[in-house]
Amino acid sequence: MRIRTPLLLLACAGVVAPCALAEGPHYLVAGQDAVQKYDLDGNYLGDLIAPGGDLSGVSQFVLSPDGSKLYAGTFGAASNVSIFDAQTGAYMGNLDDGGPLAAPSVISWSHTGSLLVSDFGGGEVYEYNPDTNERIGTFFDSTLLINPHEVIAMSDGYLVSDYGSNRVFEFNQDGAFVRTVLSPAANGIARPLDMILSDDESTLYVSNNASGRVTVYDMATGALTGPFGSGSLTYPEGLAWAPDGSMVVANAGGGNLVRFDVTTGAVLDTFEIIPGTTQGATDVLFVVPAPGGAAALLLAGPWIARRRRR
Repeated sequence: MRIRTPLLLLACAGVVAPCALAEGPHYLVAGQDAVQKYDLDGNYLGDLIAPGGDLSGVSQFVLSPDGSKLYAGTFGAASNVSIFDAQTGAYMGNLDDGGPLAAPSVISWSHTGSLLVSDFGGGEVYEYNPDTNERIGTFFDSTLLINPHEVIAMSDGYLVSDYGSNRVFEFNQDGAFVRTVLSPAANGIARPLDMILSDDESTLYVSNNASGRVTVYDMATGALTGPFGSGSLTYPEGLAWAPDGSMVVANAGGGNLVRFDVTTGAVLDTFEIIPGTTQGATDVLFVVPAPGGAAALLLAGPWIARRRRR
C-alpha cells in the first residue's frame, strides 16, 4: 500500500465466507518457496502457499489494498512477480508475463496506487498498472541504481535502498532524485535490504545483509545512532513492527524470526519457521483481524510504507 497510513482497514473479497487470513493475530512469513502462517508465539498455523507449488525463490511480498491478492517477487529461473489469491493461496498468474525482469525483489505501492517492482538484477524500479498487470515504465532515475531493493513511501516521496551501491536514496513523488540519505561513508551500512521508518519519519532502520545487523539512522543527518542484532542475525532481510512496538526481523540465514527491543537492542524472542526444511525467512507480515467482523483485516508489516512503531 505504500500510502501514508501505517494500519489499513481492508475488506476481504466476498461477504459470505469469512476471510481465510482472519484467524487471530498472526504472522505471514515468506520462506523461499512458501508463505506460511504462525501465531505470535511462533506456533505453525498452516500454509497459505505450500512449498513445492507455484512459488519459487520468493524475496518479499505485498497484499493488494482490498486484501484479495498477494504479490510475490521471485528470484532464480522464474524471475517474475507471481500473483496469488490471498484467501486460498491459488496461483493467479504473473505481472507482465514475458517481460524483461531479472530477479525482482520487492513489490511496493506508490502514492497513486500503482505497483512499484524493484528489479534487483536489472537495476530498475518498474511501475505497473495493478488492474491490467501491464508495465507502465520505469519510475526512478536508473542511472543511480545498481541493485534496488526496498521502496518505501514517505509523506512527500520515497526511499530506495540500493544493495549494489551501499546507498539509500530519496526521490520525490514523481520519481525525481532528491538526495542521497545514506552512502558507503555512513557507518554500518553493509548491503542494505529492507527499511522501516519511525512514526514521525525521524529515524530509519535498515537491515544489512553483509554485516548481520539492523542499523539505525537519524533521517535528517544520516548519522548512525545505534545498531543491533550482532550475533543474533545472519543475512537479515524483512522488517516489521510488532503490536507492542518491538521489531520483528526475518532472519534469512537462520531460518527464523527474531524480535528485538529497538530501544535496548535486546533479543526478546526467537522462533523457527518453515517446519522440516532449511529454507530461510525472507519476509514477514503482521496480520491483525479488525474488531467486529471476520471479513475485515488490519494489516501491518513490510508492505506498508511507514510500518509504524507504536
